[in-house]
Amino acid sequence: MALPQHPYQEEQAGSLQGNEAFADRFFALVHESADLFWLLTADGSMHETTSSWRIFTGQQTSQSQDKGWLDALHPADRPQIEHLIWQAATEGRSQNMECHLRRANRAYRLIHLHVVPIRLRDGTIHEVIACGRDITKQEQDGQMSETAVRQALKASGVGMWDWDLVTDQIHWTAQGKALLGWVQTTPSTYERFLATVHPEDREAVGRFFACVIAKHTDYQTEYRMLWPDGSIHWLANRGHCLTDSQGHTTHMLGTLIEVTNLKETEQRIKAILESMTEAFLHVDPAWRLTYANRQVEAFTGRKREEVLGQRFWDVTPGLLGTTIEQQLRDAMKRQQVVHFEAVLPERQRWLEVHAYPALDGLSIYFQDITERKEMEERVVRAGKNCTA
Repeated sequence: MALPQHPYQEEQAGSLQGNEAFADRFFALVHESADLFWLLTADGSMHETTSSWRIFTGQQTSQSQDKGWLDALHPADRPQIEHLIWQAATEGRSQNMECHLRRANRAYRLIHLHVVPIRLRDGTIHEVIACGRDITKQEQDGQMSETAVRQALKASGVGMWDWDLVTDQIHWTAQGKALLGWVQTTPSTYERFLATVHPEDREAVGRFFACVIAKHTDYQTEYRMLWPDGSIHWLANRGHCLTDSQGHTTHMLGTLIEVTNLKETEQRIKAILESMTEAFLHVDPAWRLTYANRQVEAFTGRKREEVLGQRFWDVTPGLLGTTIEQQLRDAMKRQQVVHFEAVLPERQRWLEVHAYPALDGLSIYFQDITERKEMEERVVRAGKNCTA
C-alpha cells in the first residue's frame, strides 16, 4: 500500500522516490509491530480505511467514514480515545493508551494503541496515524462479546456516565439510568440528575461536583437519590475528569453502584454503638479519631464534635506513659486483638479495654469496671479475715 499523497511532498522524482522509500520502511515497521493501523485527520475523522482496519473490525468504508470508526470502540473507552487523538494533534506528541476494540465477530479485544502525529513542513499537523497491537492474553480473553460485556455490567450492578462539559450532554448506560430510578427515555441532563438527588443532599452534591470540575481531580462520593415512587436509594459515585491542553475539564466520567443495604447496615450498627453505656471509638493508622459514640464525651471530658479528627493521644494525654498506651500501640503495630484491664491513673478508675485492629486503624472499647474490682477486693479481704 502506498502512503497517501501529502501537500508537502515535492514533485521532483528524487523526492518522490525518497517518500516512497520512507513509506515502505514505515509500513514494514507497522506490520512488524502492530496488528492494525488506521489514518485520521487532525480532528479525528477517518477519510479512508486501511485493509487492516476493515479486516480487524469488519467495518466497511461507509461505516467508518468521518467519526463512524469510533463505533468499533467500547463505549466506555470512546471519550478517552477522542481525547487522546485530540492531544496528539494539538500537542504534536505521540500518545499511548489501552482500549477495547470490537472485532468483526463482535468480540472485544484489549488493544495497546500508539498514536503518532504527522507534521507538514510548516509544522502543522496534517494527520494522525494510529497503530494497534492486540495484547489480550490468550488464557484471559474469553472472546467477550458486546452482549456479554453488557450482561456483565448489568450483573455487577454498576452504571456508567459520561458528562461532556463542552456540549453539556450526559450519556448514561441503561444500568446507570436504572440506578437513578429513571426510565430509558428520561432526558439525560445534569439539571435532571440534580433534581433527582434527595433534597437534603442536593446542595452539597452540586457544590461537590462544581469543585471537582474546577480542580479536575479524581473523585468519590455518596448521596441519596429520590425515586419517582418516593423510595430513597443510596448511591456510591466515583470517577475522574478529562482535561484539554489548557487544563480545562472537558469530560467527567463516573461509575455508580447502589449501597442502600450497606448504608442501612451502617445506620443499624451506629444506633447500637450510640445506645451502648460504654465508650467506643475508632482511630485511623495516624491515631486520628474518626468515630466516637456519646459515652466518649464522658471519657474525654469533651464534646465529640471537638475531638473528631484530632490525635487520640492529644485528646487523652493522661494515658501517655501508661500500660493502656503501651497495649494499644502494640495492638496497632502488631495488628493483634488485645483485651486487658488497667487503672486509669488520673481518675483512679479501673478500665476493661478491648482493641480490634484493621487496615483502616483501631477500634477501642472502654468499660469502667471499678465497682467490680472493688467488690473483688472486698471479697478477697473478707476471705483473709475469715482465715485469720
